[in-house]
Amino acid sequence: MKAFVLLYSLLFITTDIFAQKIHISDLSNRWYFTYMDSHVGHPGYTDTVSVHRYFTGTKMIDSVVYNEYEEYWSSVRTSGPWTYSYKKYLREDTTTHKVYGINAPNGNEYLLYDYNYQVGDSVFDPGANYSIYYVDSLITININGIAHKAMHYKSVSHYYIDYWVVEGIGSLVQTNLAFPVISSDLICFSNKGSTITPQHPFKFNCADSTLNVMQHTITDYKVKVYPQPAHGKVNIKLPDLVDDYNMTIYNKVGDIVFTERAKAGSVVSVKGDYSTGVYVYKVTGVSSGAVITGKVIFN
Repeated sequence: MKAFVLLYSLLFITTDIFAQKIHISDLSNRWYFTYMDSHVGHPGYTDTVSVHRYFTGTKMIDSVVYNEYEEYWSSVRTSGPWTYSYKKYLREDTTTHKVYGINAPNGNEYLLYDYNYQVGDSVFDPGANYSIYYVDSLITININGIAHKAMHYKSVSHYYIDYWVVEGIGSLVQTNLAFPVISSDLICFSNKGSTITPQHPFKFNCADSTLNVMQHTITDYKVKVYPQPAHGKVNIKLPDLVDDYNMTIYNKVGDIVFTERAKAGSVVSVKGDYSTGVYVYKVTGVSSGAVITGKVIFN
């Protein structure tokens, strides 16, 4: 019953005269989840985790364009806090109403969401180790004056929690967990800078603190290049997120012209008699594997 109230509460969203259906592949989308788990056999052990998901750009994989998104995880685990991040990729086929995912550039594509499902259809959830669900409820909800489909996934194994999938938003829980959880909720979702805020008693709202955390996380992965264009010297400030980073600069033909390893938040000065033109930098987190690319222009 609570799930139905949660979904119907989306009807309170302010209608925009230019409203159109939300697409999960919209690069402006932002998600913020929390979940809590407790491990069997470890009394008193709990872990509360926040997960921020946001798009970082696009990537061509096997001649197909995917949207690249980052997930940043942070924990207040009883035994000590931790952070983790990784990149995944998705593409949306608006003609067939399906969304596909891929976990790595050399991985296999899988079906992430199919908005054509009907009640009784089986669902193999790639986010929950391909556990088996089935659709036991379908409703239509109004978002920005446009009808969106919502499907309720019922777990067959009872190992994973049941959850809703909303067209354009995706799952209302964090599903790519390899263990049972006490609770898992989508706390905040925004599209084109506007947030969707269901009503009490559910915890799905975008408080100022939530938005600030999301923005802070995104800023952590930014690389600053100055001056731009450069004349003989350019400074590149690395992301603030704790990690070591390998930075490489390539010329227009793909040759490496500069490489250096440095700490988070440090500024790397690149000096030299570089030919006029556009160069590409690549910053890679040694621990996280996060990759940030951009341009350096020399005059």
